[in-house]
Amino acid sequence: MNQNNHSELYTIRHAQPGDIEQIKSLLQANDLPVVGVVQYWQNFFVADKQDCILGALGAHYDGKKALLRSFVVNDSQRNSGIGKALLQRMLLEMQRRGINEVFLLTETATNYFIREGFTEICRDEIPQILLKESGLDQACPCSSQCLKRQL
Repeated sequence: MNQNNHSELYTIRHAQPGDIEQIKSLLQANDLPVVGVVQYWQNFFVADKQDCILGALGAHYDGKKALLRSFVVNDSQRNSGIGKALLQRMLLEMQRRGINEVFLLTETATNYFIREGFTEICRDEIPQILLKESGLDQACPCSSQCLKRQL
């Protein structure tokens, strides 16, 4: 169990099929793409409080490389530690899987990810298979910042 600033308990867990619609709604409410969520829900972690999804984070894998995607926290829960808890859980999962390079694209969270050990890179440094499989090659604008972290 994790705890946010309001002393409300939540759990970080693997997503389940019943979470898909809540994940998509949360992403849409934050103007984030939902492409690939239905196909790859099993690669998501969620922050769950009494069957309400407060945040989500997904990934795509290719060999020793991974792409983070769909990182979202409900507006009312921002700055509560949920995002950090989701990211830490996902990075632990990636280490367990033997991932050594993690990539992501963002329009709004560059500074957050830099504080978490990511560095800015050129978009062409992200493996194309990860971008294509996730659908983010089409869904994320060219203006997105691209970042990378070694594990």
